[in-house]
Amino acid sequence: MPDLKLIFLAVLCTVGTVVLQAQTNGAQHFNNNESAFNPAFTGKKGAVRLSVSDRSQWGAATAAEYSARTFTYEETMPCFFLDYGFFFHERTEGEGQLKTTEFGGRVAAAFPLSRKRASNQYNLRIGFGLTAGQRSINFGDLTFLDQLNPFFGLNDADGNANPTGFQPSSGGGLSPRYTTPSLGFALKGGLNLQKTRSTTFDVGVSVHNLGFLVGPDSRQTASLLGLDNALGERWVFSGVLDHVFAKVNGRYWSVRPLLLVQQQAGLGYLEAGAGVSWNKNMLVGAYYHQANPQSAGANVNWTSLQVEVGSILPGPRTQRQKSRIDLALSYSFQYGRLKNTVRPPLELTATFSFGTSGACALLGYDVDGEANMARKSGTSCHNFTSARNRLYDNIWYRDAR
Repeated sequence: MPDLKLIFLAVLCTVGTVVLQAQTNGAQHFNNNESAFNPAFTGKKGAVRLSVSDRSQWGAATAAEYSARTFTYEETMPCFFLDYGFFFHERTEGEGQLKTTEFGGRVAAAFPLSRKRASNQYNLRIGFGLTAGQRSINFGDLTFLDQLNPFFGLNDADGNANPTGFQPSSGGGLSPRYTTPSLGFALKGGLNLQKTRSTTFDVGVSVHNLGFLVGPDSRQTASLLGLDNALGERWVFSGVLDHVFAKVNGRYWSVRPLLLVQQQAGLGYLEAGAGVSWNKNMLVGAYYHQANPQSAGANVNWTSLQVEVGSILPGPRTQRQKSRIDLALSYSFQYGRLKNTVRPPLELTATFSFGTSGACALLGYDVDGEANMARKSGTSCHNFTSARNRLYDNIWYRDAR
């Protein structure tokens, strides 16, 4: 069905022309963090997954860095029509140690758009997420403009620290607790799935901090100054393509281009690049990043190199419950004066995957049947596995049968 290929390329080109406006808070890379960008991708890996990530950037010898830590649990439920997940996220920013703590859950449902066992298959995924959070800051560690003396800096002529007229709000550096929903849609599909050189793709759009889903009496502000301004909506557009271009000695080689665009108020963010994958065991990719604060009238650009390694853990081929570990490292290279001012962004992720759905087993489904995603990976497509005509990433592929 070549028309869908053209539609997919058109979507990518259209997304690329959108005004760039913001980066997600918790992750620099889309890979391994898909559901954080779009709740429709929750559970799409075809496994029970535990993921821990740590991210740091913009630090310096004399300045505090931006750091973030995230824990994610996701479960694919092949016996049910929903997949679900939970997450906990904490980030710290700058000298005042602006701290944001968030936790919540996500659900996603997949709706088949093609016949079972067709060469070209498509799913529409719809996801919803709900986040609860709170922010805090230490105002005492900040420097305000009225503390700067044009001759003596932060001190007066006698060497005493200059006072400030700033008065914290009654919250004392603590924001109200807020809740914020997110909504996402994604088209997941594959072309020529019954052939060696198959092509699969994920195209998605999502919106976070949805105002119209929150009632007038609910708090959706994270203001530290006692203001009642709402969190700004964040739009995310993403497109990922995975094309198998070679099969050597039973091992698949594929290329995986990525385009990610985000928009929030006057902030912008773009990630674009590609990686080469070897048999689900290694991926090496290079990605260009652009942050675009419109008020500054200039962009901040950098390039990152991402390396992922993963493998099914040792065990007999007849093992009922497979497990897998994946490790990812992202290191960035900065341009111009930026590289002489702050340290480059660095992101580490560790993911543990299990092939059996515990929730399905608790519901009484046979572990060797509809509760076991690893057992369903005997599909002719290297990239996809399916359950009830719903498509998932085939992370359980080991070698040619």
